[in-house]
Amino acid sequence: MLPRPPRVALGCSRRCAELERFLTSIGIRPVLKTSPDDPILLCLDGKSADLILLEIHEDTDAQAPWLELLMTEARLPILFQDADDPLPSQRAAQERFASKIASVAERGWSARDTMPSPGEAARWVWVLGASVGGPQAVKAFLRHLPPSLPVAFILVQHIGPRFIEPLIQQISSVTPLQVSRAIQGMLLQHGQVIVAPVEKRIVIQDGKLALYPMPPDMPYRPSIDDVILQVAVNYGPHGGAIIFSGMGDDGVKGCLELAARGGTVWAQDGESCLVSNMPDRVRETGVVSFSGSPQALAARLTRLFKETRHDRNIARHP
Repeated sequence: MLPRPPRVALGCSRRCAELERFLTSIGIRPVLKTSPDDPILLCLDGKSADLILLEIHEDTDAQAPWLELLMTEARLPILFQDADDPLPSQRAAQERFASKIASVAERGWSARDTMPSPGEAARWVWVLGASVGGPQAVKAFLRHLPPSLPVAFILVQHIGPRFIEPLIQQISSVTPLQVSRAIQGMLLQHGQVIVAPVEKRIVIQDGKLALYPMPPDMPYRPSIDDVILQVAVNYGPHGGAIIFSGMGDDGVKGCLELAARGGTVWAQDGESCLVSNMPDRVRETGVVSFSGSPQALAARLTRLFKETRHDRNIARHP
């Protein structure tokens, strides 16, 4: 929990004074007010602010290079405010807005969008592969997971670079797990959901993430196959993959290799998918040992690790 009211860096253009007055009226402290394309926003860290509140114009800013750069490189979490939406005027709506800011700021306080503090490396790593319809399915899956599972997740979602940060925010709102983008040198630890970058390739080395330029011939960005192959090589039977809703065949090669090394492969069932092509293609290989809705997949994973703990206890105390 934050030890003080959230400190907001405000990136705005048309209604800066109005936004500043509004934030102050609901107990939020603006510590900086600048234009949304100001490079200083890239340099801010937890010493000076807790989050960036960015006012954008959907029609003109959505494709701006500075927005993509900010979403990729900013050290602080970003909360977006549509410049065309009126600011909340009713008390209940204002309280919800303040609560949302506090929630995003608290996530930044706990994670700092930097590497987690050193701790025990994850023994179990599961890849969540998704494309069209994936965000809804993955959120439903994570929403039903307990926070205590001894697993690190890597989410590989086919998505544009500018949507990574909003995706992190959406997922963080439904799970107590620590959700963050992949960072060079990050140690994979239990309780994490790491979102794979679009323009960088993840390589796992001694339980840590290394980020390299994406090969030009990579058919998908990010590549589900590539990340699953990394988990297969590094974790073998302690690795897993779940293929969610999507189009194409990304994940097939990786899942075949993971299964060959003793890992676990599951898939979302066709009935609950927005588009079932991607999990269907993996099912056709014969390596999928369980299919179900996101809720059923979450229940099965929870049960799997309860059984794993039980087996370990029996081994220790026969």
